[in-house]
Amino acid sequence: MVVTKPAVRKRNQLDRDTDLKQPVEVDDNGKMKSRITQSPKQFAITLLHVKIISIITVIAAAIRFYRITQPDSVVFDEVHFGGFASQYINREFFMDVHPPLAKMMIAAAGYFSGFDGVFSFEKIGMSYVDDAVPYVSMRLLSAVLGWLLVPIAYFTLRAARCSHATACLGALLIHPWFSSQQ
Repeated sequence: MVVTKPAVRKRNQLDRDTDLKQPVEVDDNGKMKSRITQSPKQFAITLLHVKIISIITVIAAAIRFYRITQPDSVVFDEVHFGGFASQYINREFFMDVHPPLAKMMIAAAGYFSGFDGVFSFEKIGMSYVDDAVPYVSMRLLSAVLGWLLVPIAYFTLRAARCSHATACLGALLIHPWFSSQQ
């Protein structure tokens, strides 16, 4: 249905090239129809795109999981996250200003892999081997979530109607090459 009434300029609804004196298409409710000029084919994901993001994701997995067992001692953030995981498993009260979800997930990974919460995580360099701490499963949780973030970033950007190149750039910026979590 085409109506010849003057268009009312609403925020983000019309672009600069829109002639406001032209007839405006409206739907049955009187709302202006979208004037998207980009075709849906422009944002289709082709087999080539899937192959490229798959390669980026496989490389991310290889980098995230490479030597995940080393060192076999406490490293920087494990002092904090491991300590909180021990306290969650032992049901000890503690106060922390940060949201608890990540610490609770690491505690769950440790609990389900047999961690009893006895290891103290007091200082960097303490050996996991002596106390048989399942540190690899606790590290795997963070590695898997970081690895899955690469394709999630790509497909989120594609859903936001970004080009394939922009979405690949976004996925690469999440990639372990550019993160501090190596």
